[in-house]
Amino acid sequence: MVRKDEIPKAIKNPKNAVKVARVRLDNVMGKLLFKNTAGLEANFKGIQTQSKIKKTRKKNISLEKENHNIKKLRNDGFVDLGHILDESLLEKIKEKYEMMIEDEKYSFVRSEFEGKVYSRMINQIGEKIPELKDLLTDEIKKMISEYYEGNFQVIYVTMWRNYHVPTEISSKKELFSSNWHCDGGDSTVTTLFINISDVTEDQGPFRIVSSGRTKELVKMGFKSRYDYKLSEEIMEDPKHVVKHIGTMGSTVWGNTIHCLHRASNPKLNQHRDILQFRFVPSNEPLNENWILKCQDSASEIRQNKSNISNMSIT
Repeated sequence: MVRKDEIPKAIKNPKNAVKVARVRLDNVMGKLLFKNTAGLEANFKGIQTQSKIKKTRKKNISLEKENHNIKKLRNDGFVDLGHILDESLLEKIKEKYEMMIEDEKYSFVRSEFEGKVYSRMINQIGEKIPELKDLLTDEIKKMISEYYEGNFQVIYVTMWRNYHVPTEISSKKELFSSNWHCDGGDSTVTTLFINISDVTEDQGPFRIVSSGRTKELVKMGFKSRYDYKLSEEIMEDPKHVVKHIGTMGSTVWGNTIHCLHRASNPKLNQHRDILQFRFVPSNEPLNENWILKCQDSASEIRQNKSNISNMSIT
């Protein structure tokens, strides 16, 4: 799986060549069997997770009684939940966020190029804004439990800001997951994407296509986030692409392993602020102090040089 033009590099660094070949084979087999770009390992990991928790799952809810949002998430891979969060609480959280996101004492550079910052993220958000815990009301936790047919855990909570990237830079380098892709990791993972400020086309909204459309694109020849092998007209077909546009608090719940998705580029002098909760099924009930037990975000992990698998942030 090492290309001909890469052979000289492979000879100089055979260990890296083996790693590259393994990743490419994993991706090819994942697309062949599961029709997404998350990779074979990620998809099998999700199957293994589901198998492990099978014995402790609650009795399945009948399709007639199943929540409409859960049905749509299962069928399409994502669902627009609208405004399900406490807006007054979200306003308080936003105030704290605004005080921290540009302050180097609280936030760090998530993405930069030639000395200019294009994305910032707040470190250890659960410690700095503990009120985030209260956004997951009993009703929301019940809905998530119903989807997983049992217990779940919050892997991590993240808040970040994306800025405008000039075309001459974005055409050369991806700075914040702005290319179409499926995330890696356990395929049972789902994510809440919450706009913490009003988002229009100008702010560069999150974009996603259904799991069914993802399979279609893979069958049509979609190759990778760096080389689609499909035209922009196909990739950005408005009949299939859903943009997360809405006022503060508008929320999308989705499986970014099964669905191709991407961030889009804010216009000049604009930015997008986002809050994200990520969930996974579990044998154990959610701890009362779960907000302090979350893993660091992928960007924090890279910064701290920890050895935890990367999951991209859009």
